[in-house]
Amino acid sequence: YWKCDRKAYFSDAECVKYVRDEVLETAVWNAIRGMMCLTDNARGRMNIQSEIQNGESIRLAKELAELQRMLEKCRSDKFVNVDGFMAGWIGEEEYQRKREELTEKSGKLEEKIREADERLKAAERMKNTEILMTLDVLDRFSGETGLTAEMADALVKKVTVYAKDRVEIEWDFSEDVYGFIMVE
Repeated sequence: YWKCDRKAYFSDAECVKYVRDEVLETAVWNAIRGMMCLTDNARGRMNIQSEIQNGESIRLAKELAELQRMLEKCRSDKFVNVDGFMAGWIGEEEYQRKREELTEKSGKLEEKIREADERLKAAERMKNTEILMTLDVLDRFSGETGLTAEMADALVKKVTVYAKDRVEIEWDFSEDVYGFIMVE
């Protein structure tokens, strides 16, 4: 799991001299333990976020349905306008003005419908499954008292040593997930 960065100011042999496996294991274990302490908090935020997203999805679906209803009414009004002109109930000027007005209105409604549909699809995609999966993995190891190979396999992509006091852990999940979990 451990790797020295070859761009560092020391050779691999020097790296091995002052960065022992136990030190790296302790650094990784402390980072994982810190995340484990925050999983309940992160789950609580996930539940709140999920409720908000569900409410937002419902609101967006209602908005989309209302826009579609308005578009259908606009299209119906176009037919009424044509019928009124053909029957002689309205003059040509009134017919043209009303036709342009309804055409412009339907174009704006179609654009709003596209936008609302995109927002609804985006809200549905944001189910945060990666966050939940990572929290489940952390929960699976919650009883551990130290770093295990299985834990490192599940959570750590690689550990890089840059200098004597700097170790970088690349997680097996996105930075967004890490950022979400680490918010207190």
